[in-house]
Amino acid sequence: MSSNASRQVSRFYPTAKDIINQCGKNSQINHLHILVNGVTFGIGIVTSRALTYAGAKIYLLERDETKLQNVAEKIKEEITRATTTI
Repeated sequence: MSSNASRQVSRFYPTAKDIINQCGKNSQINHLHILVNGVTFGIGIVTSRALTYAGAKIYLLERDETKLQNVAEKIKEEITRATTTI
């Protein structure tokens, strides 16, 4: 098995993080405020996580408030962990 660092980016199935990485350092999104709906699983949670890593201010929407709070806390923990290990 290969690690994520050596994974090839597919032009047919890029992840949200792949797209942000391809935009490069000149493409800053830290001034954007982005609304993401359906954030408790699938593309919603992946997109929210990638946009947060990229520096955007995100607003999460979900019908189930408990699930929404769990996802928000998980993303906060991941971001905190990532910034403290750099």
